[in-house]
Amino acid sequence: MPPASRLPALMDALVQSGGIATGADLVAVSSPATLRAALKQGYLARLGRGTYARADIATSADASAAARSWARWTEPLTEDELRVLIGQHARAVAAGAALYGLSAAQHHGWALLREPQRLQVLRPHGRHVPVSLSGCDVRFRAVDRDTYQSGVTSALDTVLHCAAELPFPQGLAVADSALRSGAVGPATLINAADTYTGRGRARVRRVAEAADGRAANPFESGLRAILLETGLFTLTVQYQIRDTGFFAAVDLADERLRIVFEADSYEFHGTKAGFARDIDRYDDLICRDWLVLRLRLHHVVHQPVRIREIARATVDVRRQQGYGRG
Repeated sequence: MPPASRLPALMDALVQSGGIATGADLVAVSSPATLRAALKQGYLARLGRGTYARADIATSADASAAARSWARWTEPLTEDELRVLIGQHARAVAAGAALYGLSAAQHHGWALLREPQRLQVLRPHGRHVPVSLSGCDVRFRAVDRDTYQSGVTSALDTVLHCAAELPFPQGLAVADSALRSGAVGPATLINAADTYTGRGRARVRRVAEAADGRAANPFESGLRAILLETGLFTLTVQYQIRDTGFFAAVDLADERLRIVFEADSYEFHGTKAGFARDIDRYDDLICRDWLVLRLRLHHVVHQPVRIREIARATVDVRRQQGYGRG
């Protein structure tokens, strides 16, 4: 039977396996000649170590997952975004590596404060870096065999690695996302931090102690991290304020200083109705003696010094007004 006649069976097998399969599996339903023909005609591509993928997935493996605006963090992945993540995972597996750090966090489906600029992967100590991983951020670390077989670090290990190596706002955003998803439990994270022995142990402990799955998104997580770094606040996530005929759940609040911190964005609230609701709510909070600070995502990601300056100045004002003493 000519290769062309067996091509549909090969492509069906590839689809059934999620777009990635070994050469042995594809040959079993077709023939070596069909596999060669599919490669030549551009239907599939070789990822390495006898692993093949649909051409569109193989191409996506070379690209970073599309950065998401914070207003879309709660939305399902698009087909293009899903194809990128599948391709990245396939690339790691084919190279005998495992997705790591922010790339692993993406694979677990967590919202991130900042997307990785390059694919981040682990390789065993003493192993050379294959050509298929050129351009990747490759780290060498002794991890269990299951990690390399699965092609991605576990949810808990991913949180610990990010906490140990990333700036506090980014590490906390990953931990919050993991807790919010249910992939990692608070007690599990604390226990793992207590026994963590790698580099960055103090960072890991700090993230574990501050992590809170109630944070709505990475924007709020990053803002909380920056405020905590000042050492000036005792913050409650999604704090509820109740009064006669009034209720509001705010992003962050310091009850002692009566300061509300809102992670604000026109992109998320940029409708006429949303704008009106926000104005009314902020007015209601202010007339109940809450000082409301609305902070921008740009400052959280790119200018945290601006947030720290505002925070310190605000605390000075509140203390002069008699709040937070004693």
